[in-house]
Amino acid sequence: MKRSIFKIAATVIASVVVMMSAMPITSFAKEKITLEQAKAVAIENAGVKADEVTIVKEGYEIENGRTEYEIEFFLGNAEYDYEIDAETGKIVSFDQSIETKFTKPTVKQVKATEITEDKALQIALDHAGYQKGDTLYTQVKKDFEDGQEVYEVEFRVGFVEYNYNISVTNGQIVDFEIDD
Repeated sequence: MKRSIFKIAATVIASVVVMMSAMPITSFAKEKITLEQAKAVAIENAGVKADEVTIVKEGYEIENGRTEYEIEFFLGNAEYDYEIDAETGKIVSFDQSIETKFTKPTVKQVKATEITEDKALQIALDHAGYQKGDTLYTQVKKDFEDGQEVYEVEFRVGFVEYNYNISVTNGQIVDFEIDD
């Protein structure tokens, strides 16, 4: 009797494992609108024209199990930040701020004074007291924060996530956040 119950339980567990492994991962990253549509939603909400703005950040991320487009653009010295739900096209959050230090980004070659992505990562790791081998993952990308070009550095050690903004021009830590 005990063997029969054990066999039934093992069969049920194995079936659940097989069904779970067959589920598509894309269920966590649903997208019903395109990036272009998300940009149009943000620009329309801001009440500006697409040809008047300079988009400095666009992409998507999974935030709290929801796929969101992140759109950031400037018009003059006004910065607009939007998060758009990728499934519904609704605005999740937005803000607008006036930047006094904004210079319109242009395509340029890296200047000798600019630090590299590797150097930005090392600055953040040194500040946190870790080495690259201690991390579970690292991510470094260029962005504009408050009109200043920065490297967004993100890494995880154990269950703790570290986020840094490092100035591209001089390597100074602009700000950092630790989420545990």
